[in-house]
Amino acid sequence: MTTRKQEFYSQLKPGGCFEPLFNHISDTYFFVKDRESRLISGNEKLARQLGCPSVDSLTGASDFDFFPKSVAMHYREDDEKIFQTGKAIVNRLEPWKSDRGGFCWFSTTKMPIYNKSDQICGIAGVTAPHFSHPPANLPHSVAKAIEYLTENYQEKISIETLAAQSSVSTKQLNRLFQKVCGMSAREFLTRTRILHSSDRLADTKIPISVIANESGFIDQSYFTRTFQKYLGCSPSEFRRNNSLFSDS
Repeated sequence: MTTRKQEFYSQLKPGGCFEPLFNHISDTYFFVKDRESRLISGNEKLARQLGCPSVDSLTGASDFDFFPKSVAMHYREDDEKIFQTGKAIVNRLEPWKSDRGGFCWFSTTKMPIYNKSDQICGIAGVTAPHFSHPPANLPHSVAKAIEYLTENYQEKISIETLAAQSSVSTKQLNRLFQKVCGMSAREFLTRTRILHSSDRLADTKIPISVIANESGFIDQSYFTRTFQKYLGCSPSEFRRNNSLFSDS
């Protein structure tokens, strides 16, 4: 760090940095966690989305207080990788809470925070809806495939069709998805269907069998097993815990 930069930061009062700036960036959630992955701070939008009355009330909470266990475990594993390696996670595509009560794809970036002893003491991160803020470095073929999947997830989609839409081979497509999204194109499609269904479960009273069908699942039992796998509870349990209707 240059002398000028050191002098500037040394005069700032504790907590008087740039956090309030994130209150004025639309669709972006900002957070700071300590070494135990407990929230220390965030922006006002984060507090509202997580159902907290204020930013201060976020302090001490963990992902397990707001998300299904399987989803929270995924966030915690990423935190641990940063603590162990010191490497940032940039533009990770992952499910996060949507405004409709369910989940949708978000693009998340997390970076380590260092103390004066040059040891990692926490994490700072931002997350935003993927389709509002698509990563600039997203390969064109993956971007086209994601666009096609999200517009046609209700339909029967083969990987061959998807690859043709993206102008690459099936092998190339899966390799790119694995690199960029950490999963195959087929798994991305399945997760997209589950995320869509979670929104419908939360913000409608449509029967679960209908939601399963309109989300691309022909077999309701398979839908239930897949939903349980990714969100850690059954569709009916999710609806009870996340419905926007008070009488559900």
